[in-house]
Formats: sequence, C-alpha cells, structure tokens
Amino acid sequence: MGEKRGGVLATAGRRVTMGDTDAAGIIYFASPLRWVEEMFSGWFVEIGHPFSVLFAEDLGTPAVSIRADYSSPLALDEMIELMMRASHVGASSFAVQVLVTRRGDERPALSLTVHHVFGRLSIASGAKFVPEAMPEWLRAPLAASLAAAQEAQQLSNEEVSV
Repeated sequence: MGEKRGGVLATAGRRVTMGDTDAAGIIYFASPLRWVEEMFSGWFVEIGHPFSVLFAEDLGTPAVSIRADYSSPLALDEMIELMMRASHVGASSFAVQVLVTRRGDERPALSLTVHHVFGRLSIASGAKFVPEAMPEWLRAPLAASLAAAQEAQQLSNEEVSV
C-alpha cells in the first residue's frame, strides 16, 4: 500500500454486499465506517505497525471525530473503489480521508474523514489516554501524502483557471 501518486496512502476495490445494505437496498449509513477501518488498519499493517503490536506497547490512534458525506446512494452488488489519503497532520493528531467511487466513475459517491490522535493508551488503568507526538514512521508517510495531495489540488486549480 505505502505512499502512492497524488498523496494516496492506500486503495482497495470491493463489492457492496448484502451485509452493507439496508431494507431499501442501498448502503446502510454505518457500513462505510467499517470499510474505512479495514483500510486504515490494513495500512498500518503495510507500514509495519499492526494495531496488535501498538496495543501491546500501550499505543493507539483513537478516532475523535468522523464526518461522512453521502453524495450518491450505492446499491447491492455495485463495484466500488476506495482511496485513502491524509487530510491533516499535526504534532499528535492527523486525519485521513477516504473517497468512495463507483468503478469507472471518478466522482465520489461518498467521502469519509476520520480524525485520530496518536498517544499512550492504558487499558489496564481504566482506559486512560495521553496524546503524544507521532513517531516518524507514522508522521512521514502522512505528511508526504498531505503534501502530494495539496500539490495535486494546486495543479488542478491552475489547470481550471487557464
């Protein structure tokens, strides 16, 4: 997965399954959160820091804010593409944005942004969390993703204004 062109950290393709839909036959509003978690935790495995190892070291990246924008309903058996990139990088906080498109269509059907905070998590002492500066192995790919995405957006804006 690693850092890819245009600031992309990870991509995945999938089919909208029956378990993803509601009685109306379109995606249940919470299903994309599961897709994002699968992509996010998979990216941590790809960069060599699975959550099982982080948790054993009392480290974590809890989500503190989630925003989901649904532009177009997705239906059962539609083939979709997910693309994750950084949208914010701070000292201990960061956000990832996942865009979901129909296969062959570049327009997002939905966009999810999840803000996380890196820090020390002690489950044994009552789930206390203390934010701390992100380690370089996490900050560097996120910062590179954000910079590349901003550069791609700037180039796109320049093409539009020409």
